[in-house]
Amino acid sequence: METALLLLILLLPLLLWWLARRHSGTQEPSFGGLGLVLCISICSALAYVQLGAFGQWQQAYVDQHIDLQLAGRITEARRQLAKTPQQPQLMLELVALYNQGGLYPEAVALQQQLIEIQGQQPELLAQLAELQYYRDQRQLSDSTCELLGQVFRQQPAQLQARMLLANALFQRQQYLPAIAQWQWLLAQPQYADYQQPLQTAIEHARKLLRQSSNRTLVADNLRQG
Repeated sequence: METALLLLILLLPLLLWWLARRHSGTQEPSFGGLGLVLCISICSALAYVQLGAFGQWQQAYVDQHIDLQLAGRITEARRQLAKTPQQPQLMLELVALYNQGGLYPEAVALQQQLIEIQGQQPELLAQLAELQYYRDQRQLSDSTCELLGQVFRQQPAQLQARMLLANALFQRQQYLPAIAQWQWLLAQPQYADYQQPLQTAIEHARKLLRQSSNRTLVADNLRQG
């Protein structure tokens, strides 16, 4: 399709020039006119090769712009942190940018440095656990489980850690334990504003649990039959 369009761009000006010459009845070649036509054809073809179709060029530009913008913000945050090392706020900002860009190993390493400076605060430990979870392809490693245990010993109602555990259990299709975590959060007065999303998550897990139970029941009946 692109090759045909390129040929059309090259040949259309030549065809129009030939038709104009024929219509005017001129038989002698006009090298100046022909040269101008060839120049227009070549420039048009080069422009198409360079830019491509407008819709594709526009879309590619948008995607590239987003990636470059995030990369620029990460570079600037690194530069600022290099000027004033061990600044907790700058470290948190860079961790967030790493997280946004999917650079989980870098985010984990920097979060660990931050914990060494700030101490093992529940919020920082919960953030580290979440970063490790995504770094490990959404797997609850022993290290991540140990971090969650530390958080719960210090602050049992820590929202980020509870939500991480519930979501991880849900991803494992361990619906009952996931529901138990969400219900525990529902019982905490400080999370009253989260009742609607928590109820939605619980209902969704219950629906999947019923479907799973029905499939198991059907499979058991088929084996017995």
